[in-house]
Amino acid sequence: MTPVIYPGVPPIPDSVPGMRSVSKEEFYSTVGPMNVHPSVVNPAFSSWETPNREVMGRSYPGWKHSGLPGTPRAYFVKDTLRPPADALSEAKKLLGAAAKAVLLKEEAAS
Repeated sequence: MTPVIYPGVPPIPDSVPGMRSVSKEEFYSTVGPMNVHPSVVNPAFSSWETPNREVMGRSYPGWKHSGLPGTPRAYFVKDTLRPPADALSEAKKLLGAAAKAVLLKEEAAS
């Protein structure tokens, strides 16, 4: 679908300081397992925050314009965040042999 430009809808930025642009799939696989909820303070975007109000991601457009057909979408996550598969791989490197065995056993069962 060709993106539609609606009057009064703010443009989606190419970048957000401290965040990286990701696909919809990567966005939800990264923030989905976390204890985050969308904040709708700004109608231009949804800010995905922890209970302590730490911003982990943003999705565009915000609540005010999300129902407009053909509106472009964009997703950003904190630079330091990676999808769980990367986090699991990193954790395996840091854990001892016994913990690695437990993780591999759980992974095989799922």
